[in-house]
Amino acid sequence: MFDRYADEPGAYPAVLDLALSNRCNLACVMCNGGLSSTIRARREGRPPLPAAYDDRFFEELDEFLPHVRRFQFKGGEPFLASENRRIWTRLLDLGLAPEVCVTTNGTVWSDEVAQFVERLRMDVILSVDAVDPERLKSIRSGVDPDRLWDNVDRFAALTSSVGARLELAVCLMAGNWDQLRGLLEEADRRDCGLSVIWVDGPARFGLLGRPADELAQVAASLDAQVTGSPPLRSDLEQIWSDVCERIRAAGTSGTTGSETARPVGEEVAVSVGRLRVEDPVDVVRDRLLQAGAVPDFAELRMEDEVFTEVSSPDWAADLALADWVGRGFDETMLLFGQQPDSIVRAQMESLEGGVHLAQVEVTAETGSSLDLLVAYVPPRPQQSTSWLIISRRAD
Repeated sequence: MFDRYADEPGAYPAVLDLALSNRCNLACVMCNGGLSSTIRARREGRPPLPAAYDDRFFEELDEFLPHVRRFQFKGGEPFLASENRRIWTRLLDLGLAPEVCVTTNGTVWSDEVAQFVERLRMDVILSVDAVDPERLKSIRSGVDPDRLWDNVDRFAALTSSVGARLELAVCLMAGNWDQLRGLLEEADRRDCGLSVIWVDGPARFGLLGRPADELAQVAASLDAQVTGSPPLRSDLEQIWSDVCERIRAAGTSGTTGSETARPVGEEVAVSVGRLRVEDPVDVVRDRLLQAGAVPDFAELRMEDEVFTEVSSPDWAADLALADWVGRGFDETMLLFGQQPDSIVRAQMESLEGGVHLAQVEVTAETGSSLDLLVAYVPPRPQQSTSWLIISRRAD
């Protein structure tokens, strides 16, 4: 990805990838309040994130702008964020012409948006997850499907007229895999690109983690869709082939599905590493002990990725875990570093079943430090409860 920038080494970054605001008008089912102000307010019931970038930030950014060869803007919804518009305006005022790429939900169109796209020759990545209107509304809560597709055509026409690029982005998950062929056909019809983003969290939306027999049915259904379908552009056919192959491979290496066929609420055995017990939280406790943890755990329960309950031992007093209640999982590293002038370092490891294990070191201004092992336990299928388990590493 970055090889093409290697010819001009220097003191300034060649690429800036910016997510300056979580302001967003949609509440997509697989998203969270860290990326959507609507979700943060309505689904999670949390106060708005404070603005993080003041006048000084933008003044300091001026030094970097002439050296940047590519900007990438994400959100939230970038076209709703005043921070982004401020940078775009500054690029135009300075007469700069870097590559500019914006990832948008496609719901925002105005004369101002059109002028920015045209004058900066923006590449646009537009997220759309279904061709069926009702399915689209069930995934991207708040979207108007007809208006979205009208905007897709507007962006397609404008990017083409200035020599920029439009790409559809599909968040592929358990609830929309059957929409992929139709979305590829829409990309082919508009002569634009398409990229697939494999959703793996929250766990209930993940496709590749489904039982093997279910994935086999998915693969068979996808094969059936091709019969009688018009051929696609070669690059789009390759995307289709790659997706089908990845689903088949996941089904070959997955479970039979007999465990997940039990009623919701019944204990289901899951595996993490080489361990296998009935309660996934017990699995993770054992895994932490194997990794060198002291058996005195702090445990935080989450509902829809928001901390709701805390069990905190005395050693964790400096972490102020009670203050985490009402905050989101997406803020975890910020919460670890909330003591003044503290420094947080972390290394992450992915385990089976969607569990993640992190080694975290929190160093305070006084020089004292906490050496921690932290595990995330995802929700079970069709459930919303997840856990964060924090332990100290043994000396």
